[in-house]
Amino acid sequence: MASGAFFDPLKLLRVAPLVSSTAAFWFAVDQEVFLSNFQQPVHGDKANAILPTYWKIFLPRALWILGTLHTVTVGTSIANIALQGEKLRSPGATRWYWSGVLFSVAHFAFVPLVMYKVKDMIEDNMKGHSTKVLAKWLRVHRIRSVLVDFVAFASFLVAATA
Repeated sequence: MASGAFFDPLKLLRVAPLVSSTAAFWFAVDQEVFLSNFQQPVHGDKANAILPTYWKIFLPRALWILGTLHTVTVGTSIANIALQGEKLRSPGATRWYWSGVLFSVAHFAFVPLVMYKVKDMIEDNMKGHSTKVLAKWLRVHRIRSVLVDFVAFASFLVAATA
């Protein structure tokens, strides 16, 4: 069975970065959907009161999820290139895997742009105006989601189907 007659682990490896980058992109979409709800006027001061504790609980879990997904993405991409390099070069998939790796890692280049915003929300540094800080975080998050997370996903989609 391990010989590939019924199940080829290299095929699974080939799609693994696509699966993990899809999950990372979907997590970004979820963050947009759920966190933007705090921006709705109907929530008013309640949102400002909840956001500091919400982020305190949410952040460690989110970092663990993102760290795991991006580690799996980068690791399986490099494994594909190392184990199947020749097979992937002819259709040009190798460069798409490298592109996906670059954009997956680039997700973390945005950390300096969001970390102080998150800190301000957790510590309630704007004293009851955390939704204003969240609006700034969401702007950066939207840019990162489109320019980095989506492009990584698209790169792996092309790589897996090349």
